Amino acid sequence: MAGKVILLGVGILVTSLVIAEVQAPPQVHLITVRDAIHPATASYIVRSLQEAGEQGASLVILQLETPGGLVTSTELIIEAIKTSPTPVAVFVSSSKAASAGFLITLASDFAVMAPGTRIGAAHPVSLLGSGSQREEKTDEEAGERSAMEAKIENDIAAFARTLAQNRGRNVEAAEAAVLRSVSYTEKEALEQKLIDAICKDVQALLSTIDGRDLKRFDGSSQQISVAGATIVAVEMTFKERVLSIIANPSLAIFLLGLGLLGIYIEMTNPGVVLPGVVGGVCLLLFAFAAQVLPVNVLALLMFVGAVVLFILEVNVTSYGMLTLTGIVMMALGSLMMFDTPIPEMRVPLSVVVPMCVAVGVICTLVLHFALRAQRQEVTTGREGLELETGTALTDLDPRGRVFVHGEYWEAVTDSPVRQGQQVRVKKIRKLLLEVEPVEEKGGSR
Repeated sequence: MAGKVILLGVGILVTSLVIAEVQAPPQVHLITVRDAIHPATASYIVRSLQEAGEQGASLVILQLETPGGLVTSTELIIEAIKTSPTPVAVFVSSSKAASAGFLITLASDFAVMAPGTRIGAAHPVSLLGSGSQREEKTDEEAGERSAMEAKIENDIAAFARTLAQNRGRNVEAAEAAVLRSVSYTEKEALEQKLIDAICKDVQALLSTIDGRDLKRFDGSSQQISVAGATIVAVEMTFKERVLSIIANPSLAIFLLGLGLLGIYIEMTNPGVVLPGVVGGVCLLLFAFAAQVLPVNVLALLMFVGAVVLFILEVNVTSYGMLTLTGIVMMALGSLMMFDTPIPEMRVPLSVVVPMCVAVGVICTLVLHFALRAQRQEVTTGREGLELETGTALTDLDPRGRVFVHGEYWEAVTDSPVRQGQQVRVKKIRKLLLEVEPVEEKGGSR
């Protein structure tokens, strides 16, 4: 009898656990990216997809709003989407998903756009500069550049085609977004079969996708069941957040200015240490940002040239023209620093002008005070004793003791000196002073 009771209890417990497992609501992980696509955002998305797979999530929604970004980071994200055990729905929920964002949307298992949004304009942008720089190239160099750009364009176009083919989307429309920078509204994208649905919010997306059979990138099919799902928002880690902030163009140009200013102060005032350390750290952080942003080398040289002009201002009488020229050079360098047609990846004028004026004024003042300190007479050490006056503690004829500069010294003199008489230091020989009597008023000694 006791055995039957035990078995009955075990059976009830197992049944309860099974029912609880069955009734547990599905999990949907929500990733939100409103930034350029760079190593920090790539790390965030890749990590989030891995966690979703480990935790058995039914679906991952990537809310995406981006002006574009790096091809290498885009490829990392797309590879993570392709190999993710959890289906991924990309939701262009606000504004746009241009360039890199278009390719990521194209690679998703389920692509959705909100009303009033747009995607496309995926033509690759060279990180080596454009515009006026191109005109300075020789015909041969221009030809090499055009060939390189053509290779990049064709490679990205092929990438878009293969993503569209494997996802069953419009290959021609996808290629046009790359080669001709075509952009699509949400209705045009749906008509062109670049996306799967138009939804106003995440809840509408879940209602639309629930019960659908999604074809995965490897060819398998997976049914989505997200009715009553629990939405889990996945946040950036502290490290990812910091790296994402550093990749902001306005902050990057500020780090460059602060870094050069710190190194400049350390060079003009050796031994201060702190400005040099801070400047070095800022330049390292700028170097990271330079891996993300399209840095113009000519603009970087203009920044360095501006600092040289600030140094020359103190040594050359220019009535402030060198400083003004340096500020103008720094401002132009800041505006040219990130050579890209994407407005979100440029430095605004409201940041450039105050920063350049502040750096120029600080550099000039620091150098001015440093040189003024160097020109002052020495008041300490051996050099500081020369021509100092003191008092004879004993008669000097020719040797005795004197009190000079708050210290007691052995001294010799060529002219006799009485105790208590004022003496002046002529020369220092190791620890012996050569002194002479100071003539008192009226010519007597």
